[in-house]
Amino acid sequence: MIIIRKACSSDNEQLLKLTSLTPMTGEISLRVDRNPDFFSLLNKRGQSIVLVAEDFGNIVGCFSASQSTILINGIPEIVYYLADLKIDPSFERKTLTARLLHKMADHIRESGADLLFCTIAKGNEKVLPLFAGRLGFPRFILTGTFRVYQIIPLKRKIKTLKYSIHGQDINDEVLELYNGFYKRYQYSPVFSRDILQETRTFVARYDGNLVAALTVADMGSSKQNVLIKLLLVLRIIVSTCRLISRIIPLFNFPVIGEPVRVLYIRAFAFTGGRDDVFDALIRLAGNLAFEERYHYLAIGIHEKDSVAMHFTKYLHFTFNSQGFIVSMKGNKDKVNKIVDGLLYEDYSLV
Repeated sequence: MIIIRKACSSDNEQLLKLTSLTPMTGEISLRVDRNPDFFSLLNKRGQSIVLVAEDFGNIVGCFSASQSTILINGIPEIVYYLADLKIDPSFERKTLTARLLHKMADHIRESGADLLFCTIAKGNEKVLPLFAGRLGFPRFILTGTFRVYQIIPLKRKIKTLKYSIHGQDINDEVLELYNGFYKRYQYSPVFSRDILQETRTFVARYDGNLVAALTVADMGSSKQNVLIKLLLVLRIIVSTCRLISRIIPLFNFPVIGEPVRVLYIRAFAFTGGRDDVFDALIRLAGNLAFEERYHYLAIGIHEKDSVAMHFTKYLHFTFNSQGFIVSMKGNKDKVNKIVDGLLYEDYSLV
């Protein structure tokens, strides 16, 4: 007999096991492990709820929703991020998914929330019924594709005499730069010291004034992206590069079946006309990834965002992810303004 309830800390081991059974399929297939604590990543996203489906004491399904403060039309608003829809393969053909979705929809309605957001790997057909206006939720709107650039670490960084570049603790000055820069997005986080805990930040100054900043983080203690499958052409490229690296040790390439070491760019900003120093900060982060043996320096950028040109100039692989959004209160005008504008999503937390 299946019951649906809120998860608790004692469910950790079973949730980790369920995660290992449910890889994220798509153009590039990954299994996002959450060792040693399934709830750690959720805590970084914000206040969260996890629903689990239990069959005679065994957890066979789960679904999560996390609250975060997002700028909508320049105004802070609570948005729920939906994730972790995981169903034991032996229960996929049953009504378990529908029951989890209905239960979560009821919880969100009772909370009074309006906007819900979700991302999926492009090509993942299994979860599309969630967005079709059935199973307890209204019809979601596609917000477009996020390009998650996996930049090959850079052996050299740019030296510049024009700017002073150095490490910097997160302070009010950096937060003011970030929050001012991200107002260009219709959908973006509100940065704070709490959000940017356990990160490293580099800043650039010109005549003593802060003109650019970039923050990176290693999320390996909360999630591990295990490569399951690549498209044939990517598999050939990676295998070839790995063979070359045995002769000329330039890069550290991932191995299928093992965790991919990723250094994420969690935040960035630069003032007008300072594109050159922003590129210097990217190269600094790429060099840090090289020196510390990461496989990639990663950043997710919406397909409409021109800032992508600062990242695509470097050798990289691209993981495509699609965003979906809905208003539980039927506020179509608000949703349309978001979809028509620029969106930002922090892929270190996905």
